[in-house]
Amino acid sequence: MVRPYAGVVDAVRSLERRGRALALVTSKLRSGALRGLRLAGLEDAFTVIVGADDVTHPKPHPEPVLTALERLGAPARDAVFVGDSRHDIECGRAAGVKTAAVLWGPFDRSALADLEPDYWLETPADLTLLAPDT
Repeated sequence: MVRPYAGVVDAVRSLERRGRALALVTSKLRSGALRGLRLAGLEDAFTVIVGADDVTHPKPHPEPVLTALERLGAPARDAVFVGDSRHDIECGRAAGVKTAAVLWGPFDRSALADLEPDYWLETPADLTLLAPDT
């Protein structure tokens, strides 16, 4: 069974309460992403979902992030792309958004350091630091 990392649901709900528009950009097919969101109880948390089957060029190409920005109606300067892999950070960079590397996923800091993400997130709670209360 798919389970979110501890603290992720709380962090996403906190961002949602702060009025942040959230998009999910994934290398999974849309149907798989939706299934995972349902299992986590987050199916209503994301305004936009971009799966691998929604784009012609998957990550690390910028198309998935650019598609999410277009659907959100958000400029790149206002966005942060959060990811746990090299492809995520490369995709965000290529799309012209700030990037945040999470360290609770499959890769440690040394595997991503040369990509120089804008932010390092040690725990899911750190997600809320990207969008402080206004």
